[in-house]
Amino acid sequence: MSEAELHVIKARLRGGILNKVRRGEFRCLLPTGLVYDHSGNVALDPDMQVRETIVYFFETFSRVGSASQTVKVFRNEGLLFPSRLHNSETVFRPLTASTAVRALSNPRYAGAYTYGRRQFRRTIDGKKTLRARH
Repeated sequence: MSEAELHVIKARLRGGILNKVRRGEFRCLLPTGLVYDHSGNVALDPDMQVRETIVYFFETFSRVGSASQTVKVFRNEGLLFPSRLHNSETVFRPLTASTAVRALSNPRYAGAYTYGRRQFRRTIDGKKTLRARH
């Protein structure tokens, strides 16, 4: 295939994804604590321990007011935070500041559907670079 044909095929595939995004039907990875139910809607995780930990995390943040203080509370109380692995298995790990900030800034926890917050580009040597869109 020529480069032009490959470009057209990629553009059509990308267009299909963007159409699904506009309709709100694109299924992307959900943060820990949220899952897709049998009808394809976003629902809370059926695991009660995961749900309670996420709720306690946000309650603690609203009480103490910062991500680092929330991490300290979790460490002082010996609590672990759920984390989803690539194979959809959930493990509990100590809460880190970066995990706390990522959870607090994730719009899915607020119920918002987002797409395209990051942009991936390939450099000349073939590596992928990640750039946040503003």
